[in-house]
This record gives sequence, structure tokens and C-alpha cells, in this order.
Amino acid sequence: MIVKELAEKARVSTHLVRFYSRVGLLDPARDHQNGYKLFENSHVNRVEFVRTAQSLGLKLKEIRALIEAQDRGSPACCHRVTEIVRERLADTRKKIEDLTTLAGRLEAVLLEWQEVDGCEPLRSGVICPKIIASDSGAQTGDLATQLELHPRVKARTQARTMEGCLP
Repeated sequence: MIVKELAEKARVSTHLVRFYSRVGLLDPARDHQNGYKLFENSHVNRVEFVRTAQSLGLKLKEIRALIEAQDRGSPACCHRVTEIVRERLADTRKKIEDLTTLAGRLEAVLLEWQEVDGCEPLRSGVICPKIIASDSGAQTGDLATQLELHPRVKARTQARTMEGCLP
């Protein structure tokens, strides 16, 4: 089958099929008469595997290594996949923590900004005094201190944590 047919069977775009071929995730044969890439039914399964692996956070480099190991006849790589998924879970939890911190900082800054009248530059060359005024928290990075200064933000964050929305 050609690129278009594989894309239809795997429910992906032709661009994605060509990309997967270019980065070594698919290794199609070539038609000697016209140079078209020729795929087999097994490539449909491979595209589905790659898409599922990507949805679990595996990087293309890791997926390619797993495919190459399988092509060499190595035994199933389930142990390595488990390690990778554990790493992605830890990374994801860290990102959630970082985003939660950022959300708290943004809420604190918005509360601060409610108290600022107008948008007059404090000195020449200042683009936005609100940004400059909020810089002190970014320098210290101490969200707990910022939240203590803004009890409403602290209360909201505690409520979300209790509801199970935050770790």
C-alpha cells in the first residue's frame, strides 16, 4: 500500500506517515518503477503503537529504540517501557507542581494588581509598572510568602488541595 492508503487505515495524516518514515519509525520498501514508498499491513500496527506510546509520553527517540530492538528480534522491552513511563509520571508530577506554583503566583499578582490604580509609569523607561511591581516575588520564588500576603489566594489553594484537584 502507498502512503495515502496507510494513512487512511491508521487514521492519521499522510504528513505523519512521511514524518515517521523520515525519522526511522517506519521503514517502507520502495517501488522500483516509480519510487513510491510501499507499506505492509504491519505498518498500520506500528503507526498505532507509535501513537499510543507518544500518548504515554514516550519520546520518538525512545520509541525508535524499542522498534529497533523488536526488529532485531530482542525479547519484549516491557521492563524498559515501565521505567520510561515511571520517569514520565515523575516528570508530569513535577510539571503539575510547577504549574500549581505558577497559578498561585498569577492569582497573587492579579490580587495585587486590583489594588493598583491606573497604569502610569513610575519612572521613565518602565513599560508596565504592574510587571515591575510583581518582580519581587519572581526574584524570591517564595510562593508561600506571597500567599500569606494574600489570604484569599491561600484559602482557594487550600480548598483545591482538599478537593483533590492538586497533589
